[in-house]
Amino acid sequence: MAKAQYRCVECGYRTPKPLGRCPGCRSWNSFKEEAPSPPPFPHSPPQPLVRLSEVEEGGEARFSSGFKEMDRVLGGGFVAGEVVLLGGEPGVGKSTLLLQVADRLGKKSVYVAGEESPGQIRLRANRLGVKDLLLARETRLEALLHLLQAERPEVVFVDSIQTIEAGGSPGSLVSVREATMALVQLAKAQKMTAILVGHVTKEGVVAGPKAIEHAVDATLFLESAGGFRLLRSAKNRFGPVGELGVFRMGEKGLLEVENPSEAFLMERPLGVPGSVVALGLSGERALALEVQALAAKTPFPAPRRVAQGLDGRRVDVVLAVLERRLGLSLIHLDLYLNLAGGLRLSDPGLDLAVALAVYSAVVGRPLPPELAVVGEVGLAGEVRSVEGLDASILTHRLVLYYSGHESTFADPMVDNRITKKRYRLDHLLKDQPEEVLRRLYRAMEVEEGAFSLLIKAMMQSPGRAGGALTAAGVIDPAAGEAGDWTPPRYFNMMFKTYVGPVEEEAALAYLRPETAQGIFINFKNVLDATSRKLPFGIAQIGKAFRNEITPRNFLFRVREFEQMEIEYFVRPGEDEYWHRYWVEERLKWWQEMGLSRANLVPFEQPPEELAHYSKATVDLLYRFPHGLEELEGIANRTDFDLGSHTKDQEELGITAKVLKNEHSTARLAYRDPETGRWVVPYVIEPSAGVDRGVLALLAEAFTREELPNGEERIVLRLKPQLAPIKAAVIPLAKNRPEITEYAKRLKARLQALGLGRILYEDTGNIGKAYRRHDEVGTPFALTVDYDTIGQSKDGTTKLKDTVTVRDRDTMEQIRLHVDELEAFLRERLRW
Repeated sequence: MAKAQYRCVECGYRTPKPLGRCPGCRSWNSFKEEAPSPPPFPHSPPQPLVRLSEVEEGGEARFSSGFKEMDRVLGGGFVAGEVVLLGGEPGVGKSTLLLQVADRLGKKSVYVAGEESPGQIRLRANRLGVKDLLLARETRLEALLHLLQAERPEVVFVDSIQTIEAGGSPGSLVSVREATMALVQLAKAQKMTAILVGHVTKEGVVAGPKAIEHAVDATLFLESAGGFRLLRSAKNRFGPVGELGVFRMGEKGLLEVENPSEAFLMERPLGVPGSVVALGLSGERALALEVQALAAKTPFPAPRRVAQGLDGRRVDVVLAVLERRLGLSLIHLDLYLNLAGGLRLSDPGLDLAVALAVYSAVVGRPLPPELAVVGEVGLAGEVRSVEGLDASILTHRLVLYYSGHESTFADPMVDNRITKKRYRLDHLLKDQPEEVLRRLYRAMEVEEGAFSLLIKAMMQSPGRAGGALTAAGVIDPAAGEAGDWTPPRYFNMMFKTYVGPVEEEAALAYLRPETAQGIFINFKNVLDATSRKLPFGIAQIGKAFRNEITPRNFLFRVREFEQMEIEYFVRPGEDEYWHRYWVEERLKWWQEMGLSRANLVPFEQPPEELAHYSKATVDLLYRFPHGLEELEGIANRTDFDLGSHTKDQEELGITAKVLKNEHSTARLAYRDPETGRWVVPYVIEPSAGVDRGVLALLAEAFTREELPNGEERIVLRLKPQLAPIKAAVIPLAKNRPEITEYAKRLKARLQALGLGRILYEDTGNIGKAYRRHDEVGTPFALTVDYDTIGQSKDGTTKLKDTVTVRDRDTMEQIRLHVDELEAFLRERLRW
């Protein structure tokens, strides 16, 4: 017969005889006798084995908590049979939140009140506007389980788990563990959702054995942050981890904050050094937050570093990068950093904001109030958000088949039988008189003015369209007369070639029509090599090839061109934000390169003109001297591209309409490191033509100006960073070896600085040399003269080793010592 045992009610330590002091938790007089344990192998038959394939799937039958913010944290609401542990400091509002949830659920709920009397709960309920609720005052575990089995509520709230008595004194480790395990088993058996309130220790973790956090399905924490209450998920079997819900405490209880970013930035001071807006991620939620920095001289040998709400180790790394890479001296400064609003985030994307805030605080210069930043800072000082790539020019046929290029990358083409000229149909019709177009609209039975629908109708009925073109009198631009037109047909714009010695279908390949597809099929390679986290981008600059029907318009319709593209991968649901972000960023970038905002025209494509992969596209048009032309397009490509090229398409839940890929061997998706779920990122694509971009910059920079003496000067006012020649070194006298040799040595010295091309200019006189470099956009001309070599007219050498520096734009001239040139040029030539 089994002997009785003694168990410590505080920690569960067992012993065959009673002890005065527990060896496990050092508590005095904590042992109680317990009945002998049942035999380890009872005689009841075991549960039979079952095949996993025969088990019915248990779908996640969710229901709302009544709060959108809480549903966000839970992953969409409560799940039937789910057990949630809610922790938080005393007085933070846990009981208030649960009373409000119980009132909003609309389900049979039982509220187990272990900490307050029914009268106290009634007072709070009246204040919160809670109408009615079933209260249970029973805190003995066995009796509580019988009550719940009899009542069978859909939801039970236990406030708190530390007040339940189960085999030990309430709040002891044994009691908390036993009560939690019993409630978890009952919840699973009855499909009853249970929300357990747990006290927290001074370290901020739930009091009790760690086993209770392993037993429950979700662990949430309610925290106080300034005037806000933050609900976070630390564990969630049915949703994301690290998600954030934001509330504000009011007279009627907790109120949801619909726009947390606006609330966090509401009291931000403007024009103050050390303040910058950062874009950070909490779970899957993007927030705009203020990062603050304060620098003060330290009287101590070791300066203080204080970071509130930020990852202190990441802050130390950023500070080291600022000192080493930027030369910013911080050794004599105490630095205090704060994430305003009382939040705590460890997102690497806050690195750039920390760097800018510290720099602003140290130099005492405020940052622009409209500036918002995001980016991870690497040890080399780079902002790591975009990786570079150089993909193959030859593209496998299957890549362009699944991307849709084989079926859609074609232009409508039509021929004039009289002149034998060939035209792209839409280009031909855009230049026709209004009366001709009206006849075509009537002939094709299309509403007048719906040009894209007219082209579509003509390509659907090419025979009818050919007759309509001739009957309407469509004019051939080359002849200036009405033509006899063929039925329109599609012309594929991709250049075909064959890989290998045999020209067969299996060897067919294409010259890439865009650089984007090479990026998409290399997505997994880049992800595996760099371990990037969303959002991040992959960029490429290179040649693209399109078999244009009629190349024209200078370099706007060519068969070979230089393209630059970024494919920026983001989480689904954040794509619209990032699309707007990149439109603004690209506008700013072109302005930084030298284009005026007045000449940049954003144009949002109407839905009927969107490409097959696009959810939204904004074209940046530029006012060239001959008219508006597209400079760049920024498209929201959704998950179409990775979804088209990946394997396991059905498992990944792709939202775009894609072809079933039977050839892919790679999963082109991102596995969230926190939730373990696979996500097919959405893609935001800024795509620009380098050739037309350079043309726009040249058109903007080209200037004719009249000088005071009546002469005309031509200047190419390129930004210094874009100028092909950064500085010209000009000897004043080409026939004096001491001057020319000095100028050549100076040119070699400046070239070695790595600032860009430095040109030695010795053709023509000094005036013509200045004009020549004005026209090619050289920002600075450095003249070596007699003063430079110590042969001044006044016989002194005070100007020895100095040169004349002439500014291209202002034509002003200053005298600088050659040792000052490096700092002067670096300051003015930097981006």
